[in-house]
Amino acid sequence: MLPRHFICLLVIVAGLVVLSGCGPAPSGGLALEVRFAQMEQAQTDAGGLPLGVHSYIVQARTGGLDGNLVGGTDCIGIDAVDKKRMSVKLDLPAHQGVSLVVSAYGGAGCSGSPDWQGLAYNVVIQAGRQIRVPIYVTRRGMQLNPTRAHFSEPRVFATATALDDGRVLLAGGFENPILQGGLIRLQASCDAVIYDPGTARFSSPIPLAAGCRGLHRALKLSDGRVLVVGGTRRVMVDFNNTVTVRPSGDHLVTTAEIFDPGTNQFSPVGSSADIGRADAAAVAMIDDKVVLIGGRTVSLKSDTIVAGPLGGDTWNFSAMGTPLLTPRSGARATRLTAGILVVGGNVSGTDPVELLDPVSLTSAIVSLSTTASLSVFGHSLTQLSGIEALIVGGVPDEAGALPGNGAVSISLGGNPPTVWEGTLQHPRAFHAASLLEDGRVLLAGGLDDTLSARKDLEVLVPGGSSQVLTEATLGTESIGMAAARLPDGSVLLAGGLGLETGGTVKLSSTVLLLSP
Repeated sequence: MLPRHFICLLVIVAGLVVLSGCGPAPSGGLALEVRFAQMEQAQTDAGGLPLGVHSYIVQARTGGLDGNLVGGTDCIGIDAVDKKRMSVKLDLPAHQGVSLVVSAYGGAGCSGSPDWQGLAYNVVIQAGRQIRVPIYVTRRGMQLNPTRAHFSEPRVFATATALDDGRVLLAGGFENPILQGGLIRLQASCDAVIYDPGTARFSSPIPLAAGCRGLHRALKLSDGRVLVVGGTRRVMVDFNNTVTVRPSGDHLVTTAEIFDPGTNQFSPVGSSADIGRADAAAVAMIDDKVVLIGGRTVSLKSDTIVAGPLGGDTWNFSAMGTPLLTPRSGARATRLTAGILVVGGNVSGTDPVELLDPVSLTSAIVSLSTTASLSVFGHSLTQLSGIEALIVGGVPDEAGALPGNGAVSISLGGNPPTVWEGTLQHPRAFHAASLLEDGRVLLAGGLDDTLSARKDLEVLVPGGSSQVLTEATLGTESIGMAAARLPDGSVLLAGGLGLETGGTVKLSSTVLLLSP
């Protein structure tokens, strides 16, 4: 029989332990440190739990929230006597990785969907060893929750990459805005941070190994490491009666580096003039070959396709002999079964969509009949399945153009491709987009057609309608936010840029969670 260990539940609000737990099991054990997100809905009564919480349950599951149940408590009711002192003993077998789930309810009996929920992901239960596991519990029901994390220096256009252990790597981006001749000049960040969903905090800054960079690409590899490539050290932004984001061709980054989640460190892994490009489209193939597509080089738009096959501990980047059919910068790409779908970043009037063969990387135009313009930049491209992707918003590459409210899904499951068109509630560009677990797409903030930062969130059903979340307001700068989905289904939203009255630019250091 496998050894078993007890779990002691410590519920903590605002740093104060208000519910004391049991002592450690004699042969080792596991302590849960549970912290509720502090917000208006989390006002506490005398006992320390959020108002309205009357029952809760603790479960251990394989995988995520919907994994197989391997242990847990019965529903625990909370009354006035239990508020200040409560303990949970959970008898668990040793296990290489479980998810510990705390669910709290507004009613008795732990019935219905939880009003609050938190998850500790991939916890290893070992015989004879006592460990401490934090869990950050958030309000559910498409609610925005604060975190305890913030950037030490506000930033915009960072990349956010979900790691296999549930953490999120936020790398690079831009800081230190300076108004220069009516434009906003931004300098690239030289570090990264890791968001821990259990503590809702950032790690200490981790220096990038191969230089400061923004408008780069971060690609997760099959072994869980993250390749960071390209970018620029400076960008000029103009939201004055038009929209332009101009990566500096004189400050391009020609290096690549890799982040190892095991060591939490970056290491340089390649250098080439061919990867000196900013705002390129990029994908990682199944064999970890990295493909960079177009981007800002010494030309405003590039037609070059750069491939970087893994060779030992380095990537050997080189330009392919066959270029794109249309030069692009600010395009977005995703890897579908049929090949690499490339959308936008081109000059209006040229073909907006190309499909690259997954082996030869030769390109073909995808002919589509759409009302919405797909010759855009500042748009989002979200993969919905192996054959379908969704394009949302963006700015047409035309003089004086403003963000649009179009949404187009492209399915390559047949010939010709199937296209669906929809309309957002509000125009958006440079917004955050994330696929939710139920198949809907979250659209957060961005730039609207008044050249202001939107403060709302919108949820789109591909093939259907969209809805603005009226009770979830960002309250922060939202252009160029970073976004990543966590194991509990929540979406991390970090950083952003906004304009204040009088043309003053402001960056955000805020990190929020949208919890379904």
